[in-house]
Amino acid sequence: MYARGQGVEQDFKEAVKWFQKAADQGLAHAQYNLGVMYENGQGVEQDFKEAVKWYQKAADQGVADAQYNLGVMYSNGKGVEQDFKEAVKWYRKAADQGDADAQYNLGVKYDKAKEWRRISRKRLSGTRKLPIRDMRCAIQPWGDV
Repeated sequence: MYARGQGVEQDFKEAVKWFQKAADQGLAHAQYNLGVMYENGQGVEQDFKEAVKWYQKAADQGVADAQYNLGVMYSNGKGVEQDFKEAVKWYRKAADQGDADAQYNLGVKYDKAKEWRRISRKRLSGTRKLPIRDMRCAIQPWGDV
């Protein structure tokens, strides 16, 4: 109510207070909402690490929006070290629940991975293989360096 100003004047600090009380009792959607507040700096100082903490708690309880947001945080390296495998893991969990944004982001990640593999294969096909006696040097891509 306070976060959206429904029936009361919008007050993000008051919203955070109530989300915090519910989140501390394990309510998954309150944990997600608290993560949103920290990510956006609404009613609290913007804190990506704190946002990730609350998204993680909600995501672990199966909240698709939290799973998606956690994927975004990992994809962008906000509040956590950038980790595309972890991002894909959380996008997949949200996508499996029908989250269209997660499904789209998964498609983008797989398309980029496919393109990277295609480019890598093309580059590797241009490598020169050394005779067996010179294999200690392994393969040297793209001609002489």
